[in-house]
Amino acid sequence: SSVDMASEGQSQDYAKQWDKWYKRDDVKVKEWHCSYSSARHILDRYVEKSMDKDARTIIVDVGCGLSSIGLDLVHDKNINLDNTELYLIDISTELVAELRVAHAGNESIRCVEEDCRNIKCLGDGVASIVFDKGTLDALCGDEDKIAMLRECKRILRPGGVILSVSFGSPARLALLESAAPALGLQ
Repeated sequence: SSVDMASEGQSQDYAKQWDKWYKRDDVKVKEWHCSYSSARHILDRYVEKSMDKDARTIIVDVGCGLSSIGLDLVHDKNINLDNTELYLIDISTELVAELRVAHAGNESIRCVEEDCRNIKCLGDGVASIVFDKGTLDALCGDEDKIAMLRECKRILRPGGVILSVSFGSPARLALLESAAPALGLQ
């Protein structure tokens, strides 16, 4: 597992931080960075290549927050939810409870409370698409960021794609450039 016992306390700290954020009355931010529609022209070429029309499709939104990017993708591409599962994963207990209520009755949408550095709900090599929209930015330190990328790579099926929307800072680009080859990512 990517997260050892010493990191469990840090997981709880992350959870407390985000629970506090989502309890605020003034939280209106739904999309960090960009909406699906504004990024669609860039995402399309990667999404099309990663989808296997004949196989079960698993789409994962890691650190989903209030974003609708996974749902927007499913609706935009007319993806058949009979053969697709959308995992909305977040560390916030408060948020995941709200998501479960919002998506109750839709068995194709799984709302899971988990740490992005240790995704227990999915096995190795099962996801066609893994979205990270701002989660990498929300983690403290390169070790946590690499642990998250390692987990995303672990759950990714061959031919699948990790789509990361993040601040394009020199430090972030350097991290991705050094971590990608070590993790077997392009």
